[in-house]
Amino acid sequence: MGTLSSQISEERRKLESVVESHRTRIRASNEAIREAEDRLSKLKQLEDLHHQLFLAASAPIPDAEDAAIADLQAYAEAAVQKAGQSKKDLIVGTVERILMDGKRRTTKELLAELSQQGIEVGGADPGNNLAAYLSPQKERFNSDRKRGGWGLNNLPKKGSPDDASPPSGLRLNGASKFPHAA
Repeated sequence: MGTLSSQISEERRKLESVVESHRTRIRASNEAIREAEDRLSKLKQLEDLHHQLFLAASAPIPDAEDAAIADLQAYAEAAVQKAGQSKKDLIVGTVERILMDGKRRTTKELLAELSQQGIEVGGADPGNNLAAYLSPQKERFNSDRKRGGWGLNNLPKKGSPDDASPPSGLRLNGASKFPHAA
């Protein structure tokens, strides 16, 4: 009886090992599927962008006189292409300038401000496309919904009045304007 019990225990351990091995392979397969879906999503975004840029590239580039009556977005895209700057670089650079005031903005707010400047992100989901442009730029941008959306990592420092050295000899009614000044 003891031998049968030990054989059953041994078979149970082998079976558990096989099951765990299969679970590990399933987890690895699921991760590979997630990575493939992510790559597919990025490829679809690139395809959408290609179509947008191809259509913009096939249109004639308006000169300065036509710009007043031309669609602002088409003119901006044509000017960007003419200057050799990609649409992505234009969007990322403009968002960086928008955020320089230190105020965080949601993706929706950024899309509205870009649109006001004649820049349309485009695609089936412009908000997702904008996030796809900004997210890899971790050295420049950060996103935190709880804090209000997108912000810059390295904002220019604004000095305070206390940081400035007082003008020498400035006195108001005999008293120094800066009591801490010597």
